[in-house]
Formats: sequence, C-alpha cells, structure tokens
Amino acid sequence: MRPSIHDWLARAKTSHDAAEARRCLDAAVGDAESCHDWRAILGAAADLSLLALEQLAELASRTLAAAQAEQAIWGFRDVAEVRAKRLGDSSGAHAALAACEACFLRPRPAPWGGDETIPTRGYEWVLLAEGFASTLGDREGARRCLEAGRDQARERDDAADLTSIATAVAQHQDPDAGAALLREAEALAANGSARPWTLANAWRALGDEGAAARVLDGALATAKNAGDALHVAHAWTSHGRRDDASRAYGRMRELAASAAEWHAVAELAYDLELGDGPLREALENAEPLAREADMRARIAAGYRRWLGDDVAAARLAPMGLRPAERRRVASPLSAWEPSAGALFDQLRAQLSEEELREIATADYGMDEDKHLVALREICVSGLIPRTLEWEPHEVLALTRWSSGEGVHHGERALCSLLLCLAPSDMDEFAVNGVILAESCLALGPTMSALGERFFAWLAGTVEVNDDDDDDDDDDDELDDELDDDRPLALLLLYVLRVSVDPDDPRLERLAAQIVDESPNGELATIHSGLAGSMRAKLWDELLDRALDPAHRPSAQLIEALGRAAAADESGS
Repeated sequence: MRPSIHDWLARAKTSHDAAEARRCLDAAVGDAESCHDWRAILGAAADLSLLALEQLAELASRTLAAAQAEQAIWGFRDVAEVRAKRLGDSSGAHAALAACEACFLRPRPAPWGGDETIPTRGYEWVLLAEGFASTLGDREGARRCLEAGRDQARERDDAADLTSIATAVAQHQDPDAGAALLREAEALAANGSARPWTLANAWRALGDEGAAARVLDGALATAKNAGDALHVAHAWTSHGRRDDASRAYGRMRELAASAAEWHAVAELAYDLELGDGPLREALENAEPLAREADMRARIAAGYRRWLGDDVAAARLAPMGLRPAERRRVASPLSAWEPSAGALFDQLRAQLSEEELREIATADYGMDEDKHLVALREICVSGLIPRTLEWEPHEVLALTRWSSGEGVHHGERALCSLLLCLAPSDMDEFAVNGVILAESCLALGPTMSALGERFFAWLAGTVEVNDDDDDDDDDDDELDDELDDDRPLALLLLYVLRVSVDPDDPRLERLAAQIVDESPNGELATIHSGLAGSMRAKLWDELLDRALDPAHRPSAQLIEALGRAAAADESGS
C-alpha cells in the first residue's frame, strides 16, 4: 500500500543523503491535509541535520498557516519552538505565539461551519501561556494569557475553564491567587459548568487532598441518581482511593432505578473486585427492568464475561447474531455469490490471541482486558453483538485508522468489517467500507475475493428492523427500501474485482448497473460527497488505481463519477 506521511518521515530520518531526505519530506508535504500532519512534518524536519535552515523555515511558515486555519494551539507552539530553538529566531517565535493570542481573543468560527462561534477554552489559554513561558521565558506574556482566559471564563460563567486557569496560576505564578480562583470556580460550579471530578483533580494538583475529598464527599451526599454516584466513584478510583470508591458504590446501589443503572452498578462491582455476590445481585436487579433487546443483551454479556454464567446469559439474550442475520435480502446479486459471513469467518480464524490483544491495546492500553474479552468472544463464537458497546467499539474504531507501510491489514480488516456490520451512529460506510476494501486488496486475491462476496451481500440487503414484515413486502417495496450505501457497496465490489481480473465479463454489467441505479447524475454527486469524507484520499487512490480509462466498463464509471472533469479541474 502507499506510504503514509509517517512512513515518508521515517525514511527521511534514516537517510544519509540530503537530496533523498528532501525527496521524502516533499512526499510527506504532498500528503499533508491537516495541522496535525504539518506538525509531524515540522518535527521530523527539525531533527534533520541535513536540511538547510531556509527549508526548515519554509516548513515552519506552512505549519503556521495550517495552525491559523484550524486555530490549533499546538501548531503555534511547535512553530515557536522550532523558530526559537532550531532557527535562532526569537522574534519569529514570538510572532507565532502572538498570532495565536490574537486568534484566541477573536470570536472563533465553529469547525462545523455556519455562523456559530465557539469560545477559546481555559486549557487552550493555559497551553499558550506555557508556550510563552517555556519557549521564550516571557512571564508577562504568560500572565496576559491567563488573565484573558480568566476573564473569558468569568464572562461565560464557565467553572471548568476557570478551574483550568486557577490551576495554572497556582502552579506557575501565585499559589494563593490560584487557590482563590479555584474557590471561585467551585462556587460557580453550582450552575453545572464543572463536574466534581474536575474540581477534585484541581485541588489535588494544588496539593490540597482535604479540599479534593470535601468536593467529592459533598457530591456523593447530594447525588441525585446513580450516574452522579458513579462519577464520584470513578474520581475516587483515579485517586487510588478504593475504600472511598466502595462508599460511592454503596450510594449507587441506593439510587439505581433502571436496568442501565443496575448494569453500571454491576460493572463497578467488577472493576472494584467486590466479588461475585454483589455483581450477581446487581445484574439480577437489572433483569426485570430491561425491556429493550439491546439492554437485555448487555446484561447477558455481563453474566458471561464477569461471572462466566452462560446459563443466566442465555435466558436473557443470544450471544449475538451471525452476519447474515443482521440484514435481510432485498435485491440479491446472485452472479457474485454474495456472502455475509465468509470474509468474517476467514479473518476471525486467522487472527491469533496476540493479534487480538494488539487490537485491544489500541486505546493506550485502557481497559485492555475488557476489550480483549469482547474481541475474543466475537472471534470464538462467530457471533456479533446486536450493538457494539464501548468494549470493543473504541479499539475497533482506533485500529481502523491505521495506515501506511506498517499496517497489520488482517487486524484492520477485521475491525473495519465489524464496524460495517454493526455500525454505531458515528460510523459511516463511506469510511469503513473503503478501508476494508484496501485491506482486502493488500491481503491478496483470496481475501479480495471474499471481500467481493461481502460487498455483493451488503449491496443486496437492507437493515433488519423490529417492524420488518418480509411476507408483506413485494419487489417494488423492497427496491424502494434499498440502503443509501448500496451504490458505494457496488462500487467497492467493482474496485475489488477489476483490480484482480479486469477481463471478468461481469464487470460490464456491474458498471452499467451502478450507473443505471444512479440517475440524474447521482453517482457524480456521490463522488463529490466522497471528496468530503474522512477517507477522501483513500477513495481517490483506490479509484485512480482501479479505474483505467482504456478499460471500457471503467471508462463508463469514470464518466458517471465525474472524475475526468475533477481531474481536469485539479490539473488546471
């Protein structure tokens, strides 16, 4: 697969030739899309002794432009650091931080567009203040930033932001003044703008364990529901205060009133290692309150994973569904031997315990064991939960973002496949599908063929809803119900097949079908939509690689997608 920015930078760092290092940097620059990318490039370039200083200065200027476009504090700070420490340009470093300060003082447009603006947060002012102090030794600049953050927090009655400022003032300027600001923030928090955990952490940072305990004990005494008590329990746990967390657990038991709350009580009992008795009691209390299938499945998973009680779990809900059970057939693509489970079964069979654990550690090792149990359960049973809960959804989502030469495509393929089969509200097939397709191609012809069968199945099916009544649906109604993702699934099916066998006679009919089902230029609209997706570049790379203008079916798709026009515009 194509090298990522980090691959190019790694090559540049190991190069002993200035021209080669520059070539690698240029390749990375060509792929840069965000301030995060530019920061990585600037950081790598700053470590290259072979790079001319004027070239480093150019990269610093381009990184600054990206930071200004995104108003990204670390972009400004990185530029200032490089200018001050590597280029000996203290005035340029000051200008970078001053530019950030000016951005923070103005109304900032919301990243999602429209006329809405967002405030500069207290932690951002703290980071900028630290930049002035650590990079330039400018204590006056740091003081100015903290005062601006303090004033903005007061203007918005935002206790969380005021807490950030208070902590920084206490640690870097005046402990008494910082403590006074934190008391002000604590009083302001009555409006709900700061959680007790935030305030307690701030008092601990100031070295006042008594004040931290006072805040958490007060929050526990006034907890209105089990969620409030759980918040306090998590805070105490993060402070290493197990006995106090157990007190919060007791308060949770008193307040729990729903299936979800009793399930949370059970999970806390598991986390605190309180034993099987309290854990089972909480799950049994949750059972009669669970009305929805998803909640019953979560309780069943608790019995299985925390107590090893498969019998209790089975009375509540099945372990999960086979892939084919998650969707129903609407308009099958029989010529392609569609299969919901062949790819899934191959991937789960070939991944080792060590590889599953690698996926489970994707969230910096947080809750690794819980993620691993959930992943192992899926791979051993061949069943997918009705809903992918945090464990393992979070590590699946993180692993699917991996890219470049070091990607483990077996791991990434499994993760993106599960996200295609059981997406959350935040998951998009336009993202997960193209990642899955790239990994299938990287894994070779056998896996690519299984990927074809999966996309053929997905294109010919619709989601199963509780109110589905297959007997009453006629063909016209089924056609009307076809998913919005069908054109993308057909397109990915085409990409996989043409990449392996461009002479396959089915391709001409498939290309015509893709175009025919996208009247009034809809396919071009889809392509323009992909340009705004989180994996736009990957879509472009796969389509450019797969669609040959000299290949008649592909030429038909190129025209329908509007890619020829797009290429002409970018070339001009």
